Amino acid sequence: MLASIKDDLLEAGKNEGCITFQHLNELLPDDIKDPRAIEEVFDFLGENNIEIVTQEDSGKKKTLSGEVWTGKKDLDDDALLGMESLPETEEHESEETTTTYLREMGAV
Repeated sequence: MLASIKDDLLEAGKNEGCITFQHLNELLPDDIKDPRAIEEVFDFLGENNIEIVTQEDSGKKKTLSGEVWTGKKDLDDDALLGMESLPETEEHESEETTTTYLREMGAV
């Protein structure tokens, strides 16, 4: 089922390099409730360098860490080399991302 929406997710996030929670909620079917499916969506977006952002009433976009979204990040070779040496914290990050997603869903 998630395979069918991956193209829509790529299309939505490819121009700016980000997608808002509101747009993400509109694209995801209502019957997705499994945390593993939600994690798969977040992982897919991360693999494709699409940031998930919140959008304030003023139109300002912020990343999940609270930083102002300044635009698409182009990774250069030095950044890619630095990423290889980072420790694996995938389990923690996905748990934090899922918690943030569920908190945002609750706000809606």
